Amino acid sequence: MARLFERAAAAQFDVRTSDRMNVNAQACREVDRTRRQLSEICEDVEREHGMDQEHGAGERASGERSGPLSPSPLGERVRVRGSDDLGPAQPQPTSNQVGKTKAQGSPKNPLTPALSPAEPGARGSEQHSPRSLRSTVADLFICLLTAFPDHVAFRPDDARLDCRMTGKKRVVIDKGSVVTGGGPGLLLAMEIRETGAGDGVKTTLSIVSEIQPAWLRETHPDRIAVRDEVEWNADAQAVEQVESHAFDSLVFFRKARQQVDPAKATDILVEEIVRGNLKLDRWDEAVQQWITRTRLVSRWFPDRGLIAYEPDDLRVILHEIAGGAVRFSQLKDKPCLDALKGALSWEDQRFVEQMAPQTFKLPGGWGMKIEYTPDGPPRGRAKIQDFYGLSETPRVAGGKVPVVLEILGPNFRPVQVTDNLASFWANTYPELKKELKRRYPRHEWR
Repeated sequence: MARLFERAAAAQFDVRTSDRMNVNAQACREVDRTRRQLSEICEDVEREHGMDQEHGAGERASGERSGPLSPSPLGERVRVRGSDDLGPAQPQPTSNQVGKTKAQGSPKNPLTPALSPAEPGARGSEQHSPRSLRSTVADLFICLLTAFPDHVAFRPDDARLDCRMTGKKRVVIDKGSVVTGGGPGLLLAMEIRETGAGDGVKTTLSIVSEIQPAWLRETHPDRIAVRDEVEWNADAQAVEQVESHAFDSLVFFRKARQQVDPAKATDILVEEIVRGNLKLDRWDEAVQQWITRTRLVSRWFPDRGLIAYEPDDLRVILHEIAGGAVRFSQLKDKPCLDALKGALSWEDQRFVEQMAPQTFKLPGGWGMKIEYTPDGPPRGRAKIQDFYGLSETPRVAGGKVPVVLEILGPNFRPVQVTDNLASFWANTYPELKKELKRRYPRHEWR
């Protein structure tokens, strides 16, 4: 955009020439007029400052004491140096020096590009003074940023034309723009077009130029926010300490640091686990069964005062598991069951094991696994021959709660589901035995 402006200025903003470059001649004239006004203000302030310095030097030469000169508020407001881009402030020229400078002549094109710190080898760099740097293209962008702060965009990836803008969903650089091959960074667009409607609105940027963050900080310092926060990096599955700079809600700088507050890292890791975004490898079925068994025993024996592993209890346990980690890989394989059991005393752990046992020993010596669910009765399953010799239904909770039995045939498919084993033997088994014995004659039938 700066190069187009220079070419238009060289043509004295001729309408036809500007049209061929897709530049609005009238807009360029207005920008040039504003730039010249700003430059004149800078010169006036510097001239006054130079006269003040001469006057102060005269006072010191005559032996009078003089207090330090305060910088002109107006000069501070209109100076266009990009923060630290131009280095320390240089001494201001006196009125005589200004006259000499004007007598020597100045470049015919007032928009000779200003050198940035990234261009130390640009032509004529050794001949530019801070004053000439301030009065070139940097001046133009300061004016434009002051007038069009809502035209600022950020390009995060140099391999794509996609950009981000405050309040816009889908933003792209026009394919014909001269900055399509540039790198990531802040941009200023002089032309913005929107096509589509609703959620499908597409914003296209043209007449785009790269700008320095320092120019944005100088024109709108109250809209720049610098944050230093602990954040979750989902791609790396790690907690990071991130410094970010944002213009309103448009983040244009991010830097992650390795040093992270361990307590904050643990909080974030636990939150990701609770939300279901991370799954601990050893938070398995055995863990879930222990939680369910403990909750059931707590419900069956409320006077015992057992914890029920409420969400707050689980968060405390997860904090213990995740303590000291900043990456998920550091806790992914950590044991979980021992941490859960450790929330109960040794006596309470034994009480849970007795009242909600994992297995029930059948007459043949085989241990039938008992599965517990939060809202249903405990269940067990075994082949019909394994129940021979067992006349009554197994019970848990000290005999209070019967276990629902799935009685399996020789093909391991259920032939009966009951919580009254005595009734099964007396009423259902005689007829069932005849059919099963005919189909599976080699198995034992009593």
